[in-house]
Amino acid sequence: MATLYAGYSAAADITPSDLASLPNTGVSSAGLEQNNTTTRYISAQLTFSLTGSAGSTGTVDVYILHGNVTGAEADALNKTILGSITLNSATAVKKTLTFDFETVSAFWKLYIVNNSGGNLAATGNSVTVVGYNPTDV
Repeated sequence: MATLYAGYSAAADITPSDLASLPNTGVSSAGLEQNNTTTRYISAQLTFSLTGSAGSTGTVDVYILHGNVTGAEADALNKTILGSITLNSATAVKKTLTFDFETVSAFWKLYIVNNSGGNLAATGNSVTVVGYNPTDV
């Protein structure tokens, strides 16, 4: 019988290009499409490093857009909430959100909404993903 161990991918940068200076109540584009038909992760950890501006003490809300076919993710009205990140004005914050692929389709994108009360900083914002697959050792 095989013994399964935790297998983690290297962290990959999936920062949406328009996250820099994202305005309050601004909606990020969905960012780059992620293809889980090749990576085959069963879960993933998304780590957000975000910096706001003076007065940014509300939340940045993170959603997932699902799709079964490449380029055909759901529109923004049918997004799924992944979690929220509370900002601390111009002080950088970091938060990791985890989701499993039993609830995510073969293709997915991030959809980020800034409700923090201020713009995100022009630099220093990033999103990385670390995938998880059990490994037969």
